[in-house]
Amino acid sequence: MGFHSNRSTIANIFIIRQIFEKSHKYNIDLYNIFVDYTHAFDLVYRNKVIECLKVFDVPDKLIRLIALTLI
Repeated sequence: MGFHSNRSTIANIFIIRQIFEKSHKYNIDLYNIFVDYTHAFDLVYRNKVIECLKVFDVPDKLIRLIALTLI
């Protein structure tokens, strides 16, 4: 999700809020990542990010989700 010329930021915030509320209502685990990769990872090797997550014992499920966003 990002900025679109025909949509306001409020619409995106509304969608995110709905996702939070529905996951709470139906007791569903929800993992969220909000990262601006263009600024955060310009100088970082993405495969090293995954290696560091493993070193710090981040659960495999979260590592897989993060890896999907790095593609």
